[in-house]
Amino acid sequence: MLATEVTFPPACTVYLFHIDAEPQLGNITVSDITHDSLALTWTAVAGSFESFVIEVSDSEQLYDPLELRVGGASRNDTIMGLADGTAYNINVHGVSQGRRTQPLSAFAVTGTM
Repeated sequence: MLATEVTFPPACTVYLFHIDAEPQLGNITVSDITHDSLALTWTAVAGSFESFVIEVSDSEQLYDPLELRVGGASRNDTIMGLADGTAYNINVHGVSQGRRTQPLSAFAVTGTM
């Protein structure tokens, strides 16, 4: 946040605050789903994020959730080691100035062997 002091006569001071808007994520796509993996692709403005956090949890909460961090220049990742025939909820957060954005969310079901 940046504050600018502007003075108007007679002795009236107005402060204008400039708040930087939180960068936003675009879209998320799940592809290349196999029995134990899936590929994620998301969109975001270049240079807006320090990193991305990917959260993957099965819908039935039978397995430990995964939390992965990838670099701010990344726009895709492959999630491996998933259980076959399982429904997953996926969230991708951008990290900017140490804070997470609202997530992009997706749902996918792994194939069966």
